[in-house]
Amino acid sequence: MHWRRKLGIGMCFIFMPAVAPLWALAFDVEVETMIRVLTVLFVPSLIIALGGKSSQPDDE
Repeated sequence: MHWRRKLGIGMCFIFMPAVAPLWALAFDVEVETMIRVLTVLFVPSLIIALGGKSSQPDDE
């Protein structure tokens, strides 16, 4: 698996909107605000994780 895809999958788990209450506790903000912020960060991580093939061959 390519390192960029691994990074995207890791970002998906970290920025998943379902963990918004934990992030809200950590940053002392409202849960609704954190859901909005995490959604904005979650979408690019999905694009990275599920993006098309790279121009380089995989080293499997």
